Amino acid sequence: FCGRKGPEAIQVLLPGETSASVLRTAEGIASRLATEKACTWLSANITALIRKEVKLGFDRLKKSQTVQSTNASEVPGALRNCSPECKHNAPPPSQIASEFKELLSITLGPKHSDETVDHKHLDDLLRRLCQTLRCRQYICPVIEQALAKYTVELASLLVAGVIPLSNPNMKKDFRDHASLCKSLQYSLRLLLALWKDDFRVPVPFQLIFSEKNISYTIETRNRKLCWNELSFLIRGLTEEGLMKTAEIECYWRDLSQHSWPQDFMHVIKSVFGMCSELAKTHKMEDQVANEQRHTD
Repeated sequence: FCGRKGPEAIQVLLPGETSASVLRTAEGIASRLATEKACTWLSANITALIRKEVKLGFDRLKKSQTVQSTNASEVPGALRNCSPECKHNAPPPSQIASEFKELLSITLGPKHSDETVDHKHLDDLLRRLCQTLRCRQYICPVIEQALAKYTVELASLLVAGVIPLSNPNMKKDFRDHASLCKSLQYSLRLLLALWKDDFRVPVPFQLIFSEKNISYTIETRNRKLCWNELSFLIRGLTEEGLMKTAEIECYWRDLSQHSWPQDFMHVIKSVFGMCSELAKTHKMEDQVANEQRHTD
């Protein structure tokens, strides 16, 4: 950043008739000094910032534990303990949270052009998260809520196609459209299973339909692929009973109030249509189930 912005600042500050050699020298000095000052500031402050973040997280943890112990009589035993068969050898929640942060930082932060995420490593992370959630010995509401949020953010990024997934069987990344779709949908199925069976805190599904996460879908090059994966995710959420079609329609209605490209407005209309069809299907299934119960 300093190397890019330093020369720009020097060109603004120095007069236009400055010779090229003087300009290059001044740019180099400015960039070097700015980099040194940035490094000095980071060395002096980064430890304090980390300590502050850890202390705030610890204070929240203590507060949540106090509330939990106060209401212990109201909390089912399954929420506090894992199963009798558990051997307590699952990865610790802090390790899984750190891996999720690293994964999200590769996607959303500055990265090298050849920096990718192995899709097998991603699926392995989701399986280990499943083990962590099923072993309740070291997990608490605060860290579980954080993990739930990370998984929702991950699903949004997978749908938007902005995670640089790689395939070890190919040279660098996915070259086959069909294999990419298959891999994405497999990861989304793992997430749906986690949300349905393993999380014991409310999962913030509304983040999927936030303006920020939907904007990733619009900015991507392959919108058709994104729309297919978004449809797959929405169907999964409704079929697994994680969200009602009325909720999704409400979120999409809010999104339609924003200024979007015209082609994405067609996507919003398509979502409404799909939700209506899903609602009709679920209603028919409920009617058939009720009739079957009466018959029995």
